[in-house]
Amino acid sequence: MRILVYEFATGGGLFALRGSMEESTSWLREGQAMVHAVAEDFAALDDCQVLVFRDARLDASTLPPNAVPIESAHAEEDQLRRISAQVDGVVLIAPEMDGLLLQRIGWIENGGARLLSPGSEFCQLAACKRRTADWLAAGGIRVPNAAAWRVSESFPDTVPFPLVIKPPDGAGAVDTFRCDTPADVESVRGCRREWRVEAFCDGLAASVSVLAGPDRTIVLPPCAQRLSRRGSIGYLGGRLPLPDVLAARARRLGEQVVRRMPKTTGYFGIDLVLGPAESGERDFVLEVNPRYTTSYVGLRRAAPWNLAEILCRLVRGEPAPLPDRYDPVEFDADGTVRRI
Repeated sequence: MRILVYEFATGGGLFALRGSMEESTSWLREGQAMVHAVAEDFAALDDCQVLVFRDARLDASTLPPNAVPIESAHAEEDQLRRISAQVDGVVLIAPEMDGLLLQRIGWIENGGARLLSPGSEFCQLAACKRRTADWLAAGGIRVPNAAAWRVSESFPDTVPFPLVIKPPDGAGAVDTFRCDTPADVESVRGCRREWRVEAFCDGLAASVSVLAGPDRTIVLPPCAQRLSRRGSIGYLGGRLPLPDVLAARARRLGEQVVRRMPKTTGYFGIDLVLGPAESGERDFVLEVNPRYTTSYVGLRRAAPWNLAEILCRLVRGEPAPLPDRYDPVEFDADGTVRRI
């Protein structure tokens, strides 16, 4: 079995953004953690050969060995189309912003390759935060009060302070800000032309990750998120497991999202907030991430099973283990994991 693990930042995707490597340090740090983790798990399977891409501007020692060098945006597309058609499965990890993820999914699906990560139907919904929130809310799932804002128009008065403004299709907390006053809004107004304005939800930031096959899904243990929450919001990492009561609330929300979203294959993440009410009536789903998330680096170290093996079994319709014990770990955005 041959598997291509493609990660956008380390695999040549940054050529399409035409920015310097220095401007993408955080993306590269998280991307290196992700591609190492996922590639190692697939490589540990019996008779599995793993291929990855390497942006030719990166030192070869920062990525798994024998990576395919990518020297331009054209080479990235050409190699992704060509190699996807030659392997048994493709794990695609890319940000949903600006259509980057959907574009690459299209290259792969149009060539008839088999994705082991969410496909176009799922991603078309999840990549748009407004559409996702509206879809979830229509299914009875709690989401924050929100409004769209074009900076050429008046700031919406339907969302009280404190609030969060973020891109309508962002990824990884890029350009995400907590604003406590109108002055805070003015300080970041010029970063983008369009924003999503969302009520700030007080509580524990958490995430739920899902492994999905055609007929069965496994909701993995919820993780607490560590965020910088004043001004520019940044993702610092996470920890697991949560206390039982909080974990049950997070899992319940995650399962509701799984039932509501289109069926898909692979790994995806759900960001949520567990509010102060023990009943869960102030718990909210913030967004759905249609790709591998940084939580994977912690979950794989905490799990007693290889998560890639579980995913492959789900995809093949085979019995898959449902681990009931996970070691307590804390992890950073750069992939550093500590047992606690």
